[in-house]
Amino acid sequence: MFGYIRVYENELKVREYRLYKSVYCGLCKTMKKQLGYASSLNLSYDFVFLALLRSYVLGEGFKIKPGRCFLHPFRKRPIAEGNSSLDYSAGASAILIYNKLLDDLQDNGFLRRGIVRLSLPFYRSYIKRAKRKQPGFGFEVLSEKVKKYLDKLTRLEKEDSKSAEQNAEIFGELLGEIFSHGLDSSETAEQCRLLGFHLGRWIYLIDLMDDFDKDKRQGAYNPLISAGYTSIPTDLLTASLYRENELAENCLAGLPVTYEDIGAILKNILELGLSNTCAKIQKTQKQTTDKAERNSQSDGTGSV
Repeated sequence: MFGYIRVYENELKVREYRLYKSVYCGLCKTMKKQLGYASSLNLSYDFVFLALLRSYVLGEGFKIKPGRCFLHPFRKRPIAEGNSSLDYSAGASAILIYNKLLDDLQDNGFLRRGIVRLSLPFYRSYIKRAKRKQPGFGFEVLSEKVKKYLDKLTRLEKEDSKSAEQNAEIFGELLGEIFSHGLDSSETAEQCRLLGFHLGRWIYLIDLMDDFDKDKRQGAYNPLISAGYTSIPTDLLTASLYRENELAENCLAGLPVTYEDIGAILKNILELGLSNTCAKIQKTQKQTTDKAERNSQSDGTGSV
């Protein structure tokens, strides 16, 4: 359920794209430093968005310096130096992934449960480090909130909930808590909470669309399948995704402008990046469906 929140590169200025990539590398470095080296294996563009948003509303910006990393040892790359926004995003990502792993223990697959059990001790240690190194963020409280919402989702899954909207609502509330946690200004915190809420709903719904065919093959839980859909309700989902996307854009527009380059990147992601992600998923699904239909006809199993 991660990795959907990306920029649309073709419409970014060179300096904006450089800043975006430097924050990505900066978050990677911060995760290694604050949590542990292996934590960066779960680096997600979703939390790059969070780091940019936090920096934008806090007005702290990013200081960029050239540096090297394990994957690029010979050529220096622009890397954003650590700040409170990167520190918070690193800790929040560990909390969400750890609690998601706990939720995955309910998965029926023996192999999946085994992998999760091996991963849990590492993420437990990451959270402990985050709480110890950054006590001012209140990660203990945030962790309890995240767990509460994921427990609700788990309960609905066990009940075979048929309401994608209800499930999306809960994930929206979860992301809203992460986006607004620890912000002093009540007005800014509320705008960030709403932005996270609508973005969380968008993520949940796009994930349902992306995983529909796989869930159907594997017999995994998907509220759309539970509701009786035998194929993806593209028009219905697209309308819901568009609505959440537009509402998230309105929330960003309601925040005070601080750093224009950061604001331009956030705007690019919400106005162009999300719709581009959705279009790519729909294109892939159409190609899969068309291929299945051709195979069915060539096997003589198609309708006459």
